[in-house]
Order: sequence, then structure tokens, then C-alpha cells
Amino acid sequence: MYSKCLANLMLMLLPATLFIAACTSSTFQNADATVIYVSPQGNDLWSGGSSRPNRSGTDGPLRTIAGARNKIRALKQNSTGGFNKAVTVMLDNGIYTQNEALIFTAEDSGSAEFPVTYRAKPGAKPVISGGLVLNNWTPADFRSTYITGLSDQIWQMQLPPNPAGTAWDFNQLYINDSARQRARTPNQGFFLRSDGPTGSNSNREFYYKENDIAEWHHLERALFVVYHSWATSLHHMESIDTQANILTFREPARWPMGRWEKQQRYYVENLFEALDHPGEWYLDSDNNTLYYFPQPGEKINATEVTVPLLKATLVEFMGDTTKAEYVEHLHFRDLIFRHTNADLSEIKNSGQADIHQAALIMARGLRHCSFNNCEISCAGAHALFLTDGSSSNLVQQCHLHTLGGGGVYIGGGWDVGGKGISASNTVDNCFIHNAGNLFHGAHGIWIGKSSYNRITHNEIKNIDYSGISCGWSWGFQPSSANHNRIEFNHIHHLSNGEGLSDMGGIYTLGVSPGTTLRNNHIHDIYSYKHVSHGSGLYPDEGSSCILMEDNVVYCVRSSPLFMHYGADCTVRNNILALGDHGQMRRSREDKRCHYLATGNIIYSDHPQMLDGPWNNGDWLVASNIYWCTSSKPEFAGKSFAEWQSAGNDHGSIVADPLFCNPSHGDFRLQASSPALQRGFRPIDTTQAGLYGDRTWRSLPDRFPDRKLNEIAPPLKVPLQINYDFEAGEIGTKPLDARVHVSGAGSIEISNETANDGNNSLKITDAPALQRQWYPHLEYLRTYTNGTIHISWDMLNNAELPADFTIELRDYSMSGNFATGPSIAVSANGEIRANQTFLTKLEHGQWHHAGVTINLNENQHHLYDIVIRASGGKEIKRKITIKDRRFRNITWLGIISTGDRKAVYYLDNLRMGTFEEINKPPKRRPRRQR
Repeated sequence: MYSKCLANLMLMLLPATLFIAACTSSTFQNADATVIYVSPQGNDLWSGGSSRPNRSGTDGPLRTIAGARNKIRALKQNSTGGFNKAVTVMLDNGIYTQNEALIFTAEDSGSAEFPVTYRAKPGAKPVISGGLVLNNWTPADFRSTYITGLSDQIWQMQLPPNPAGTAWDFNQLYINDSARQRARTPNQGFFLRSDGPTGSNSNREFYYKENDIAEWHHLERALFVVYHSWATSLHHMESIDTQANILTFREPARWPMGRWEKQQRYYVENLFEALDHPGEWYLDSDNNTLYYFPQPGEKINATEVTVPLLKATLVEFMGDTTKAEYVEHLHFRDLIFRHTNADLSEIKNSGQADIHQAALIMARGLRHCSFNNCEISCAGAHALFLTDGSSSNLVQQCHLHTLGGGGVYIGGGWDVGGKGISASNTVDNCFIHNAGNLFHGAHGIWIGKSSYNRITHNEIKNIDYSGISCGWSWGFQPSSANHNRIEFNHIHHLSNGEGLSDMGGIYTLGVSPGTTLRNNHIHDIYSYKHVSHGSGLYPDEGSSCILMEDNVVYCVRSSPLFMHYGADCTVRNNILALGDHGQMRRSREDKRCHYLATGNIIYSDHPQMLDGPWNNGDWLVASNIYWCTSSKPEFAGKSFAEWQSAGNDHGSIVADPLFCNPSHGDFRLQASSPALQRGFRPIDTTQAGLYGDRTWRSLPDRFPDRKLNEIAPPLKVPLQINYDFEAGEIGTKPLDARVHVSGAGSIEISNETANDGNNSLKITDAPALQRQWYPHLEYLRTYTNGTIHISWDMLNNAELPADFTIELRDYSMSGNFATGPSIAVSANGEIRANQTFLTKLEHGQWHHAGVTINLNENQHHLYDIVIRASGGKEIKRKITIKDRRFRNITWLGIISTGDRKAVYYLDNLRMGTFEEINKPPKRRPRRQR
């Protein structure tokens, strides 16, 4: 496979500019084109043959873009054999308001010889808008509302009737073509913390902390934005239990609450009571009144506001790939597209990339079309989505910003994108920033199931997740994205400490022969650090056959190069510098995690060059230059001499590469650099990012880089493992546990039997589950010293006895875990402690087990165990732990080890010091329904 991948890569080495030139050749105005003029002062009953009305007011420009589109349809119908001229629609200065989406179908197509171009009149800046401009603010009067104590600085506006004839219900607001924040608590840059999942409705429910949530007026209209690891989910409240502090949501999240962080972050918006910060707004739809807290310098008589009229999409291209009916040869130049809502009517939370959201410009079956020098901004979700057979399109020198979602999305995945294959699209020389403002898991540019695309010379910054994502198949499945070129992009200031985790400047998935990541300039990738990592180049699950060369990557949360697993990737002639954890990372050894890293410069301010496991030899690193500014570098815990003596890094050296000024991002090499002497090709980062005239290239300077906002970790209250399962609802998962089930296996609270009280924990095993050790549950609590007690009651079903193990582990060392006390119960009734036979227990009866271990030095390899059978017989033994690495307790697990239908029960599960296990059992009683 590796040699085949390299052969495919050689096909990709032709300059991208040749392809781009071919795409753009037809987008320039044909001098012999038919010209149709459009102006806000026009009339769709006129001919559109002139740019100004005539003196008699009987003819002149058209008024709407839809009118021009219809005019072209008529021209085509009246032309024998179709067009015989190109057509240019010339838009004059002004705002073109759309009360409904502007739709183009196959009948609106041009041809390769006679394309249709919609463009701005020279010097004009026409705005195609899905919003209504208003400006009739007055000082707020709260006497008629239920809210008191709001600032006397707040303005209000009585809204006119909605042109749609319905009540106003917008969720976005734009002032001076930038978005304003719907009133939220806490304010931007801060978060609430949940108090953990409830054990039931795991995707729709969590405990909230005392006083964080009140029964605010219209709480049912509030939007809860919940952070997971690499995604957020949006919810409306279904119910609130103020007795147990439980929030239950209408819409499920894709990921269970508390999966990555027990006290996960969230905020709440659309609350009148939260209108307490400049730039926030609130719509009181009951009274048809808009409230706004002005920013400093805004004047009440000079602040226009735009409220969106459209749910999500402003322009829609509706080709039908099932009938081979495509929208083709349409070109859009020098236009501005703005002002839509986010569609929150039926929220479908995505597990990744927020791919279920609509875009301001939605394209299905769009081919051989272009957007050149356009602005797409003020969108409720994504800017542009090329999906379902959209191919050979060009998006060039466009400014995409102020987006609730992502920038440019290409292809499809899961149930998005239809059956048509999207491929061979180009996104070149675009500036994408200030995105992911509501759908925080969105990308600057996303490629799903799509191949042969070119993503070149873009600048992407100030978003909460990855800059560019490429691929939509996991593991080593057949490729769904290949031969994509991601080159000369400048990607920086992502996540900024307050965004998401498990992210990268460039993120890839799946087997991707022919895909190249080349000459990209990536820096300041700082993920939210309390969940997972942030990387520069991030080949995730199954990323294979990818060439990564001539990239400069530095200042990242974890590693400039972070491979989860994959095969046959080439990493050469890159500068990988200043990763917080290490500079090159491998994450797996149970799966193939192979890359060939040669001729790179690896540079750090701390000794760790390599991160993750480097034991199995499924990789090759050679001819690299390593340097640490603070001490001698380390290689997977070894010195460089020890590392090389093991046969690694043949031809590599430790030497200062002599960068010009790396602390200020200047990684040019001085003339005397040993890297140059060894054949390293200098990388000119000034060639990455935007190109063209100075005004365009300097545009990013007008938008400051987001400042790092490191969010404090949650206040960790030590887990109290003391459960009698009496307070949980029947059929729900146990409180605080991490539960792993699949198929017919289950772990749930049951009232079928109990040692005392009414409830216990029922574990049901089954054949052919996803893992041999399923179902299992784990509790994460760390003890490093002192005497710790663990006890539980257990009953093995008489008719369906189970094999299971209660085990303590130590995950504090690098690499694998160490096993401590391990109590195994067999279906034949035998019970063993670390493989030492203790006794045989009777099925269908409750028995008690207790373990005591002293974690102090020289005592942690022995523990005492007591087994008390139902008849009162007691067995006590002292057991030796064979795994000498065991030092601490970091994990308590209950593991099902059989492969057949089986049932067992646990009750009164406790772990801790003497004081902890004698506290009352942990309970969170729900309000009675």
C-alpha cells in the first residue's frame, strides 16, 4: 500500500495555480455578453436594459435578483437552441432584501461557452440580505414587564409586523454587520458547570449546581449550549426538578452528558434576566419588543439593527442529481451575502463537525460555478455548503466571517449530502474567521466524503474548533476522501483555551491516498485543556497514505504532529516546534500507527521530543534534527544515545537549527544552520495565506487575534463511592459511574432483589458483545496513601450465574495500567483473590466481601480480604499483589468476563477511608412525579 500511496502522491505535484486558472478562465465578463441591470430603484416590469430609469419612468433596471433570474429564463426560452451569448447581471449599490430564499435550478444554468454571471457594478457594493433593517430605538421602559433591576442604559424597540405574517422569532441580531450576543448567563468567556450526569436519560439530562439555574420567566424558551469534547449540543428545557436539581432537555445530545468531563461546561442564552452586558439583546416575543444593551459609543438615533427574516438559507441551488439535472456555469463576483438565522426549530445535534446545520448558501448539484471576491457573513450557521453532487466549483478570494457555524463545507456524511458525489472543488485565497459562534464544533473548511479538492492559500483564525477537516471514514475502511490538496494555508488562534478539545489546525480521517498537507503555517492552537488535546497536524483514526511536508507548526497545546492511528503517512521537511507535551505523538500500539518522519526539524523548550507509546517499532524516524532550549532532549524516556543505540533515528542529530527568532514565530534559518548543510529545504511562511493586492493581504490585520482565555478547571469534589442504589430510578444507570454496555448487555438499577432496602444494581451479560469485558462500569477515584477499605454485597443469579471481577487499578504510570486487588467470581461459584482460591459461594444468595489495603510504602503489595457468606461463615485471608508496579488506587471497576446470558447483582458498594465509608450513602432523590 505504501508504494502505491507514494505513486499517487506524485500525480499531485503539478502547481495548484494551473487548476485554479482553468477554473477562473470563464468567470470574467465576456465583452459581448448580454447585460441585465438591477437596482433597488428599479422595477421588475422593466426591461433591465439600462442602469438608470429613463426620464419618463417607464423603463430601466430590474429591481430584484429573482427578476433578473426570471428574465434569463425567458431569454433561454425565446432563444432557438439556447443561449447564443453570455449573460451578465449587473447589480447596483444597495440592499437587496430577500423575504424568502433565492432559488436557482437547472433551468437557470449557463453553459461553458455562454456562462451567466451575477456581479457588482464597478464601484458598487450590493448586499443580498435576508434581514430587515430597523432603527427606532427608545430608552427602555420596564414598568410593563416582569423584569426589574435591569440597567437604565438598555434600549427597546417596538417591532413592526413581521413581513412573513407570523410572530417574530429570530435568534440572531446584527448591528453594523457584526453579530450581537443574545442575552446569556454567564457572559461570554465564562461558563456554568453541571454537577454530573443523573444516570438516566444520559443524552438529555444532568444535575445542575445549586443556584445556577432559577425558574426564570420563559425558561422553556432558553437555549442551553452544552460542551462535550469536540462538539457542543444545543437544547431546550423539557422539565426542571428543583428538588433534585435536575435539568431534562427536549433534544438529545449525540454524546452522553459527563462522558469526558463530569462537571461539563454550559451556558444559557435567550433569558431576559441575563440582559446585563453591553452588546446583549433579548426579544420579548409576547410583547413584540426588542431590548438591547448598547456597546460603548453606540448612539440611540444612529444605530441600525438588522433582524433576520430567513430561517437559515439565503441562496439555494437546487440541482437534482437523481435526474442528472445540475445547476451549472453560474458565477458570482464582488457580491455581499448576509443576514440569516440559525434553524433551531428542530435541533439535530451532530456528533462531529455540526454537519446537520444548513448554510446561508446551500448548493446541491452545483457544477462549474464560482464565487469570486464575495463576502458571506452574518450567517446563523455555515456560510457555504457544497453538497450532493456539487463539483468543479471555485470559491476564491472570499471573506467569510461572523458565522454561527463554519465557513465552507464540501461533500456529505452520515445522512447529509444525498447520493451525488461532490469532488474537485477549490477554496482558494479566502479569509475565514469569527466562526463557530453558536455551533462551536464547526470548522473553517470541512471536507466530508469528497475527493480531488484543492484548499489553498486560505487564512483561518478565531474559531472554537479545527481549522480544516478532511475525511469522513473512521479506521481503515475504504476511502471516502482522497487526493485532496491542503496547501499554503495560514491557520492560527483556534479554540484559544475556551473552545473545544481533540482538535487540530488540520484534522484528517481515514485512508486518503494522494492527499497532501503541504506548506501550511499553523500556530497558536490552544484547546480547552481539561478534556483533551490540541494539535497542529492531527491525523486521526485511520489516516493513511497522507503526505505532510514543508509545514511550519508551533505553539500548540499538545504536539505539533499528533497521530491517533493510521498507516503509511510521510512526514518530511517540516518544522515541528514548541508543543506543550511533546513534538511528535503516536497514540496507539494496539492498532497500526505508522508514519515515516524524516528530514524534519524538531524544536522544543522542554526535553520531551516524543509523546505517547514508542515501543512496537511500527514507525520510522530518521535524519531529523532535534533541539531543546532548556536541557538535553529525551526520547520516550531515553537519552539520545540510548535511543539511537536501540536502532532508532538513524542519521539524526541533536543540534541548534539556528532559527532567526523562534520566540516571535520567525523560523527562518540562519545561513550557518546545520539544517541547511544537511539538505533541509527552507520554508517561506510568507507564501502561506492570502495573496493578491496589499489591501486584501492585510485584511486579517483589521481583526485582532483572539486572546488566550484559559478556563479554570472544575472544582473537583472527591468522588464519594458509597451507594445503596435506593434513590435511583428503576431502569437507570448508577450515579457517578462510567458505564460501558453494548448489545443485550445492561447495567441498571433494579428492584428485583436487594441485600437491604428495595434496590440494587443489576448487571446483565450476554453473548457476542462488542468487547469480551462488556458490560462493565468504572469509578475514577485516586488514593495515594493511607488505609483504604472497599466493600460490597453480591448475588449471583441461580438460573443464569455470571463470571465477573471487582478490581482496583493504578493508571498513574506511563503506558499500561498496574493491577491491584482483583476479586474474581466464577459462574461455578468459586471466588478467587488475585488467582488465589478462597471459597465457593451459593448462587441466589447475598454475600458480603471486603478488602483493606494500606497504600503506604512497603505495604501496598498486600491486602486483607474477608468474605462473609449468607449463612454467617467468614473467611479471612492476606493476599499478595503480583504486579509490583501497583502503588496507587486510581480506578475501581466491575467487569463482566463471561460470554453468555448471565445476571448478577451488587449492593452497598463502598470505597474510601474509614471516615468516608461511614458517611451516609450518596443519594439524589428526585421530585415525586
